[in-house]
Amino acid sequence: MILKSLKTDDISLLKESDIFQIKPNFSPNDQSFNYFLMSIKQYIEKILPLSILEDLKNFPSEKTIEMSFRRLNYNLPIFKYSFSESLPCTVSIGLLCLSEYTNGVGGYLNDMMGRWLIPGKSLPIVSTRSMEFSFTHCPKHQYYMHEIYVKLSDSNELDLVKKNISNYLNELRINILAVYHARYIVSIKNLSFEDKTAIIQENITSLLKIPNNFIDQSLFDQMQNLLMKTASDEKIKEVEKNVSYMMNKRPKFFDRGIFYEIRDLLVQLKDPFIFEKDAKYLARIIGFQYLFKKKILRKLAQNPNERHLSLKLFKVRYEKSLTKHSIGILITMNLLSDAERFEKKHVLEAIKSILVGVQYIKNSFFNDRNNENIRAIYFEIKKENESKFSFDEIKLLRKKLPKEIKSKIENVVHPTFMPRNEEEVIRNIIVLSKQLKYVNDIPQVIITYNKQTDTQLSFMVILLRLLKKNTKDLFQKDAENIRLIQDEVKIVGYLKKKYPKEANIFRIFVDKDSFFRPDYSLDLQKARQYVVSELINLIGDFRDYNGGMILKQHENLSQLRKLLSVYGFGEYYLLENFFYSLKPGIMQSILNPEILRIPFLMSHEASENDYDEKKLFFKYLNESNYLFVTIGSENASVRSFVESSLSQLKMQSLDLTTSHLEVYDIYITTYIFKSHDKHHKELFLKTILNSIKFWERNHALS
Repeated sequence: MILKSLKTDDISLLKESDIFQIKPNFSPNDQSFNYFLMSIKQYIEKILPLSILEDLKNFPSEKTIEMSFRRLNYNLPIFKYSFSESLPCTVSIGLLCLSEYTNGVGGYLNDMMGRWLIPGKSLPIVSTRSMEFSFTHCPKHQYYMHEIYVKLSDSNELDLVKKNISNYLNELRINILAVYHARYIVSIKNLSFEDKTAIIQENITSLLKIPNNFIDQSLFDQMQNLLMKTASDEKIKEVEKNVSYMMNKRPKFFDRGIFYEIRDLLVQLKDPFIFEKDAKYLARIIGFQYLFKKKILRKLAQNPNERHLSLKLFKVRYEKSLTKHSIGILITMNLLSDAERFEKKHVLEAIKSILVGVQYIKNSFFNDRNNENIRAIYFEIKKENESKFSFDEIKLLRKKLPKEIKSKIENVVHPTFMPRNEEEVIRNIIVLSKQLKYVNDIPQVIITYNKQTDTQLSFMVILLRLLKKNTKDLFQKDAENIRLIQDEVKIVGYLKKKYPKEANIFRIFVDKDSFFRPDYSLDLQKARQYVVSELINLIGDFRDYNGGMILKQHENLSQLRKLLSVYGFGEYYLLENFFYSLKPGIMQSILNPEILRIPFLMSHEASENDYDEKKLFFKYLNESNYLFVTIGSENASVRSFVESSLSQLKMQSLDLTTSHLEVYDIYITTYIFKSHDKHHKELFLKTILNSIKFWERNHALS
């Protein structure tokens, strides 16, 4: 009756009339299990309160049995402990409790006894036994018994444990009861969170025997956290059920590995986040993350050196109703090198470059780093004014966010070490000294990039000036936004044998935070321009000896920006890339901004093209003495085909200006061909068209 697998001879070992007869809540497959069962039964008789034992033995009526077990349940959990006589001794701690809503109590007891029975010392656990069971005379209640043996090394430890164990076990009993009540209350579906909080508060205060209105705020916070934790545990079980349903429905897409995704995701998310979300919604996030990772791993096997990105936008679903207008964003992407860094801030910057007035929702972020080359990031956003995202805004995010994300990936650059080239310094001093020919000549300066650290950029400055009666100390005026370190000062000659030529060699340090571009590359030109302006404030006018071409480039770029401002360009990242990609480099200073405006707009159009529908972008424009041609493709090989064909034409070096851009994995080439001859332009265009046709035929065959 107790165990179906027991033999007839074994049944005699367990008396049918025994009021404490038990049966396990599982089906053992070992014939010798009944001996273990007997030992558990005997221990339970020892752990039961004496009053209940006497009632059951002396008055074994049906009513008495029912009342006794009801009294037993009221007194649970029950602890029993005992000590062995000889050293090194052991202490045995036994626990009897209801099994429902106390899942994990055995592991909890092992951890608390091993680590905290003697604070500050880890004690060895030498033996454990446990079982979930029910009494045959009270089958409607499920119980759990756990016994643990902890080894003590000396009499001092024994005395310490004897002194403290009673109070310690009482604290554990309160903890177990608190968890039991919280889990039970969370399981009640028709109660609100506020009602559940109030009931748990009442239970905890009764456990601790303190008035409800005197409950400590920290205790109330702990109670809130306990409720949130137990509710989250229940939600995780629902999520696992939903994931199991997905596995059964689509076995080709999902396998057992998805359950590892559940734990990885949920262990990072805070309990309040899990608690308020719909279980099906959480299962969807896990499912998409799992599929995205499999997809990227498959693509990496085919194209390991390319960037692969998957994006999904979710309308966040909450447990009760959609009271908040928020969007969940899941991004899975591979990194191309160990130096790349991709975090929450990079995604936020990408989003804010598309939509204004968007903010991150606290505690909604997780970052899966299980694969060192793949990042899976999820977090939620909302509008600052709490309004709803429009259909057009969501559509815009879906279209532009993948491109913006790729442009925000940061490359970590290690600090550089580059000793000063003394030969070059002396040569530059001689060159600058020769520029000081007249008494009224302004100082001559050469500014060169030196190095960078994690937070700063350093430039080396060589300054030559004439010392006169009214010449002030170079460093007497403090610089607010830069830091100067003087390396060397010396007289290198005289003008008219009267005015000393002073050479100053010093370094300027600036914080580099202001000079990051959207892709986190450093804009050294902008940083150098900043150094020039700060030096003017410090020492007055001077001649920037090696910055003449740079100044002209900066003027041309500024004028081009001004011309394009009428088109509503607020982000000049693409413009700067286009301008500084112009080759030969001297054309950045020579070409009129009015001319450069046209090829840039064509390049911008190529970057916005939908290459899923139109694989190749091609556009040309014949205006005045210039022919402008722009080609865009996701395949870089088209460029080499065109370049090979154009190399056969006889063109002057300054007649053809080219721009090669790589924008969001799109390769854009723009040609600016200057010619007064109509036939030369026609030949140039025909050559490009023929090379594109030849490329398309070869590309189709491959």
